Amino acid sequence: MGKQKYYYSKAKNYSKYRLDYSKSAIDFIFNTANLNQQSTVADIGSGTGILSKHFLDKVHDVYAIEPDNDMRIVAEEIFEKNKSFHSIDGTSDQTHLSDNSIDLICVGQAIHWFDPNPTKDEFARILKPNGWLAILWYETNDTNLNRAYTQLRDMNIGWDNSIEPNRPPKKPLEYYFGTNNPQHKIFTEDFIEIWEGFLGSAYSQSFAPNPNEIISQKFEQEHKKMFNKFAVDGKITFSYSTHLVIGQPSL
Repeated sequence: MGKQKYYYSKAKNYSKYRLDYSKSAIDFIFNTANLNQQSTVADIGSGTGILSKHFLDKVHDVYAIEPDNDMRIVAEEIFEKNKSFHSIDGTSDQTHLSDNSIDLICVGQAIHWFDPNPTKDEFARILKPNGWLAILWYETNDTNLNRAYTQLRDMNIGWDNSIEPNRPPKKPLEYYFGTNNPQHKIFTEDFIEIWEGFLGSAYSQSFAPNPNEIISQKFEQEHKKMFNKFAVDGKITFSYSTHLVIGQPSL
């Protein structure tokens, strides 16, 4: 996971408007990995701390590993008074953590930016024997909403689709667990979004333009059309699922 320029001007929107992970999924992690006040957690690709915040004050230390300066600074501002939060300028394959020091590695949406081979080696280095790995992501369950949103990802309204080829080659998530088969759990709930959140979430995407670009006017117009199509009384209500893959890697 190298440094990415795409989020530099998006960190505030990312922190404020991105979907959170299901609390039920977080509870499942705590119960399955037997986390307690002595546990040490590493959030790899931690961004603005959306995932890290669920572990703070419930474990001894949370190491937030994030290469993007703006994302990391936002997290540091939010959690600066929390003694269990430790911000580190690092990547998935260079975390700067000690050998065999981590009880749980957790990874959110950032997994799609990781280079699998060196990342797996780094996970093996920092994880304690019998330690745990949890990978989370979310997706909306409304087919029509997903289709409409996909159609908006057009370069003519500001989407920079050239970013996609810069992602490392993907491997199945099971790759990170070695020969041990992880559990895959799905936690579904509803989310209500108003126009401000809908637009803010769109601007937080790596493919989106910055709000000060001329093309952003077209970007907002087209997103407003979509919002109005699906909104009822100024709100869009949709079902989304948090996916959790968790296990003890044989690394």
